[in-house]
Amino acid sequence: MSQTAARVLLVLLLFGTLFLLLIRQQGWFQPLELMMYDRLLQQQTSLPPDPRLLIVGIDEADIQAQNRFPLSDQVLADALAMLNASQPAVIGLDIYRDIPHEPGHEALLQQLQQPNVIGIRNMGSEINRPVPAPAVLPVSQVAFNDLVLDPDLVLRRYLMYMTIDDDEASQTVFSFATFAALRYLYTEHNITLRNGEHAKSVCLGEACFSPLQADSGGYQHVDASAFQQLLHYRRRGAPAPQVTLSQLLSGQVSPDLIRGKIVLIGTIAESAKDIFLTPYSVNEPDFPYVAGVLIHGHIVSQLLSAALGDAQAPTELNAHYQPVFHYWSEASELMWLLLWLCLGIALGWGVTHLVTQVFLFGVGILIQLGISTWLFQQSIWIPIAAPLLGYALMSATSFGYLLLYRSTHDALTNLPNQLKLQRYLRWVRYRWQSRPKWYPPQPMPQDVLILFDIDGFKIINTVLS
Repeated sequence: MSQTAARVLLVLLLFGTLFLLLIRQQGWFQPLELMMYDRLLQQQTSLPPDPRLLIVGIDEADIQAQNRFPLSDQVLADALAMLNASQPAVIGLDIYRDIPHEPGHEALLQQLQQPNVIGIRNMGSEINRPVPAPAVLPVSQVAFNDLVLDPDLVLRRYLMYMTIDDDEASQTVFSFATFAALRYLYTEHNITLRNGEHAKSVCLGEACFSPLQADSGGYQHVDASAFQQLLHYRRRGAPAPQVTLSQLLSGQVSPDLIRGKIVLIGTIAESAKDIFLTPYSVNEPDFPYVAGVLIHGHIVSQLLSAALGDAQAPTELNAHYQPVFHYWSEASELMWLLLWLCLGIALGWGVTHLVTQVFLFGVGILIQLGISTWLFQQSIWIPIAAPLLGYALMSATSFGYLLLYRSTHDALTNLPNQLKLQRYLRWVRYRWQSRPKWYPPQPMPQDVLILFDIDGFKIINTVLS
């Protein structure tokens, strides 16, 4: 390779890197990255239902049986009373109750005063008003809704907690699922949330969590305010054993499903509108939505699995484990991108046979996808679209330059050939003829062309090339 070719390939690498980083900065890769994230998540092993949880879902049949929605306070009071009779560790009520729904309001207030009950409130937004929790619930038993939508309206992440600043001091408030997991871990295992070794990280049992950043993994521009995490869905369907409200009220639920468990109560009926798109929705065209209470269950299960170290637990959980997602640093992602850009240049410049190059190009893509898939299985999410595009772009560009270079240089000596000489002479003549009129008159430059020959060089060239 001549110095000129090396300089050109270096310029290609520089401009290719800047071009991809510019596209990434504009956020154009993010839809592709999220699509690949969904595909990778769909390939994960579906974990069994988490036996530490129970979902009490209010479905369409329950609403029809009660002949009203929202359900009356008396119905919820009866459900809470029956659950507490079986001594659950935590009861999470994923139902807003800021105003009475008679009859039975006093009975519901009495049940809400049980210390193991958690209520939920909506913090509100620019378009939605805040929805407070029942006033009877103390602050220590109130959490906020933790579900966060991506720009494509798919739910892939959640809030763990946030800090609210008021006139007196800042206050840390926990999300609904995080609060339920914390109450269970403290009650059953004496595990509390503590600060991690790294800045802004927190630890819960055996797991440490770092906040999701706006450019973590395949993200480029998302609102990463508060302390967010990527949701590691346990399975396609319900994350835990599930019963209906009617089954609970009629006494059909075994106390063993309730005793010492986290019980989440919420609506699963489509008409309740508490439904969300998930990464599995693309393969579920008939009913692509998942109820909010089920997503809360996925979050709780992930937090428990990470905190208790299910991978080492001597139970039915040790075969499958929901670790915390991790991400590479910005420098590591840049090095990964540069590696594939260099491999693309090496393939395009170093392999001259087209069929071989196409084959090796496909092998390189498979290797990159294989590494990314393996890392995802280890709960490490790295960008995929940018390295793939960079690899393809550099291999095609460098191969195109190779064809141009081979047309103007001898394959054996890398010296300029006759075609290159002719182009140079035409360029000199053009420069002379297109000189400005005010240019001082000068005689036509006289070039000297020396031709020499080597006897038998064609044989040498044929043998060595």
